Amino acid sequence: GGSNCNQYLNSTHEGEPRKWIECGVASSAPYSSTSVSFNVELQVSNAADFISEPAVKTSLEEGMASKLGVDAGDVQATLTLKARRLALQHRRLSSARVAVDFVVTLENSSTTSSTAQVIADQVQTLSTDSNQLATDLTTAVNTATSGNFTIDIVEVSQAVVMEPEPTPAPTPAPTTAPTPAAP
Repeated sequence: GGSNCNQYLNSTHEGEPRKWIECGVASSAPYSSTSVSFNVELQVSNAADFISEPAVKTSLEEGMASKLGVDAGDVQATLTLKARRLALQHRRLSSARVAVDFVVTLENSSTTSSTAQVIADQVQTLSTDSNQLATDLTTAVNTATSGNFTIDIVEVSQAVVMEPEPTPAPTPAPTTAPTPAAP
């Protein structure tokens, strides 16, 4: 299962009664759309509340979409608390690091590759102005949650552009060598 899995699908093999499920997992398998992925590590107040509040994820996606000039629906965020398990068992964390993995998915077109590179360049710009990014994300999150979170940017990773593999051209049929003339 998981949230990246589609519904059960019928087998494509005739007479096969079993169903299968397709999950979106990071792998080296070919992909059909272009994406830009990067990670932002945050230092967050009330980290446990931050992670558990559903509106935080949505507001981070919308805030990052605004910063990158893309539709919010094209941005997916995955939040992970970066704390030792033992520390979580013994006390409620007031401030901790949260990793936010962002993936921006672009519809394929003739300009997708250049658009993806522009977004990757914008991500690098965000890392040089992390104070403004922190302010913008804090505003987005606190507006959406009516919360009072403080967010500091620890690090913005380099963006990685993943493009679909090109469809290979059909292999031409082999040509037969001419038969030598009989002497």
